[in-house]
Parts: sequence; C-alpha cells; structure tokens
Amino acid sequence: MCGFSLVVELSNLTTNPSLLKAAAELEIEAYPLLDELTSKISTLNLERVRRLKSRLVALTRRVQKVRDEIEQLMDDDGDIARSRHGSMRSSDSTTENIEELEMLLEAYFVLIDSTLNKLTSLKEYIDDTEDFINIQLGLSCYTYPTGTLNPNGSK
Repeated sequence: MCGFSLVVELSNLTTNPSLLKAAAELEIEAYPLLDELTSKISTLNLERVRRLKSRLVALTRRVQKVRDEIEQLMDDDGDIARSRHGSMRSSDSTTENIEELEMLLEAYFVLIDSTLNKLTSLKEYIDDTEDFINIQLGLSCYTYPTGTLNPNGSK
C-alpha cells in the first residue's frame, strides 16, 4: 500500500468521530441506568439494560474492527518503512512522512484501544450487575414477609 492510500484509509477510519462519541454517550447513559436497576428491579429497567447491552455489543464489535484495521495499517506501514530504508532512492522527505504517519497511526491506535478498554470494562460492569440482580431475585424466593432469610423452609 502506498503512503497516500494508507493516509486515505486511515482518515476514513478515524476522521469520523462517531465511534468515540457513541462510546462516550453509552458510558454516560449506562452507569446511572445500572444504578437505577440495582435500586429498583423492574421490567422496564431490565428492558432498558437489555437494549443498552445490545448497543454495547454492537459498538464494541465496530470499535474492535477499527482497532484491528489500524493495527494492520501499522504492520503494513512498518513493512513499507523497512523497504524504503533499504532503498537507495529513499529521500529524507519520504522517510520523514513515513515517520509522521507511524506516529499518527500509533496515536489513533492508543485512542481506539483506550475506547475498547472502556467498553470492555462497561460490559464487565453490566455482567456484574446482572449477576447481582440474579442473586437478589434468587434470594427473594427465600425471604419471608418479615424479611428474614430462611433457605431451609423453617421459621
């Protein structure tokens, strides 16, 4: 891949901030919703969390795809740089452009990787909240109206 087409492909991946914006918005929406669910288990709250989790999974896939593509571009760029360094025709400006491109790719990779890590942490938090809700719902089967827990069926 030539340097110009690499830049075009990178800009197509990264100039659209919709993934980063969607991740930030999802994160802002998720934590209060999960807190509300743990304080009030209801069908409405469960449905809202289910929809949120579905959006999270779809967004995580998209962010992972972009991360993988940037990583591939970085690998391809490294191959180009090595071949250019070995060539006698390599000019200083070409080498400089490649180095700038490598730094840009690395910066975008760090940004998208950080976003992926946040989404992964959010998924784990949702999973933990679901586990907590399942425990709460399971325990409610063993609670008497007086509020005492009695798993053996005796008072």
